Amino acid sequence: MQAPWTEPGPTCEALGSLIASLADAKFFLGRRVADWCVGAPELESAVACAAIAQEELGHARVLYPLLGELPLHVPVVPLEREQDRSQYFCPAFLTSPWPSWPEAVVSLALVDSALTVLLQAATSSAHGELARRACRIVEEEWFHSVFGWARVRALLQEDASRRARPLLAARMAEVLDWLSSATAGLGVLQAAGVVDGESEGLRARYLDAVRAGLRELCGVVEAVGAA
Repeated sequence: MQAPWTEPGPTCEALGSLIASLADAKFFLGRRVADWCVGAPELESAVACAAIAQEELGHARVLYPLLGELPLHVPVVPLEREQDRSQYFCPAFLTSPWPSWPEAVVSLALVDSALTVLLQAATSSAHGELARRACRIVEEEWFHSVFGWARVRALLQEDASRRARPLLAARMAEVLDWLSSATAGLGVLQAAGVVDGESEGLRARYLDAVRAGLRELCGVVEAVGAA
């Protein structure tokens, strides 16, 4: 019996949307973090940005080939340059350079956590190649999370907090909107064994991940999550 994603239909389209969302977000996250390899406020952060950017772009490159195996109604072209497509399946704030260091670390922490939650949901996937890639990527995400959330907590404890908190709330709301779009077809994917949760469940996992990253430093999670 053929897997449902090997034939045109809702499962195939939902899987294509999920993979495109993961790969595009990884691609643009890598590009935006790379912008700060020479602009970070200290050498340690610049080196970390270089390593994270390289890994995020590598993750995108291993995810894109999965799209070529799906009989999608409208094929999705892998990104090698930002101009390769006019439509992107990622949060809009990833498609333009980040103007400040607070924006860079807040965006990195929030997007990276969302991507990790989505990938963790696929680590036991019935889609063997997706499961293998997801397991490997999740293992490499640990450092990204440690770095990003440490810098966010530092911002919230400094004078920059008055600027960082509204930015955190705004970006978190945008990530949640994107997460809803990326997981819109998760019902059929869960039924096919591709992922281990549905949209609302993954939203809750994401809010828990952000709460853990912030360590209750502010009420942003509760305020935005209840919206």
